[in-house]
Amino acid sequence: MYYFFLLLIILVLALFVIGSRSFRLLQLKKRQDELVDKYRKEHEMSDNEIEIFKSVMAESKQLILDIEANFLIHEDLRKNRLFKDALQSSKAIFLLLMASPKELTDFGDFLYKSLPLMDKSVQHYVSIEESGIYTVRVKEEKKAIFEVLKKICTNIVKDYEDYTTRKSDEAELSKVILEKESGF
Repeated sequence: MYYFFLLLIILVLALFVIGSRSFRLLQLKKRQDELVDKYRKEHEMSDNEIEIFKSVMAESKQLILDIEANFLIHEDLRKNRLFKDALQSSKAIFLLLMASPKELTDFGDFLYKSLPLMDKSVQHYVSIEESGIYTVRVKEEKKAIFEVLKKICTNIVKDYEDYTTRKSDEAELSKVILEKESGF
């Protein structure tokens, strides 16, 4: 009889724990849905656009994290200033897109070409580096990939520079228009 009551108490406690966790998860899901809805309304996005945006940004985030992890491990990548600038530009573009999803179309080449190609090139470079094989042909291949990486990094940095220049020009134009309208 004692074991029956003990088993009953354990069962009630287990149900209570499971129920409270389920309730917390339900509350968290509700809060997440509210935030997504608020974000969608703020940025005037349809449900379909939100799903595409989430997918693209999740993939981009993972690519940036993978590239950064490889940069941190391999000294010749980590020490190259252009590579550092490209990684920082990638992060800046990512944050910019999270704040302004409508800018997604301005960075199509970055999202669909440069970033995935950079990740693949870095992975290939790292695999060669980690193979420990240093024949003439392998060294040439490694050098060729390094050059490709330089070009990709240059494009990423240029994309970010072009964007900041465009925004600066827009701000300057707005300033000129305001000055003309106010008679300064």
